[in-house]
Amino acid sequence: MKIRLSKLEMMNEEINFNDIVPFQVKKAEGLPKTKLPFNCGLFVVKMLECRSLGLKKMSSINDDTAMDLRSKLCCEMFDQFMDKDFQEGCRRMVALLFKQSVLVSLCESTVKSLNC
Repeated sequence: MKIRLSKLEMMNEEINFNDIVPFQVKKAEGLPKTKLPFNCGLFVVKMLECRSLGLKKMSSINDDTAMDLRSKLCCEMFDQFMDKDFQEGCRRMVALLFKQSVLVSLCESTVKSLNC
């Protein structure tokens, strides 16, 4: 529905709001609120996490704990990628980059010694 509406708006066509399927908006009570605009995404992720785990108390999600929550989320996401296959791929990439840097250093020292 959003795509169709935005296309109509871009084509400067009038939107007939009577044709849009009606829906109800209910205000959720007891959810954490933020005063800072950059915390809203974090709050949504953490609220969804709590909801999926069946937790109803979300008082620990607030602006004072946002940086800790952000750090924990970052670590959780990082851990998702630290399986053995990913670690092996990283080891190979680091080894390849190291070999390339050694070759570049050898080439540079050879060029300098030849006064090229």
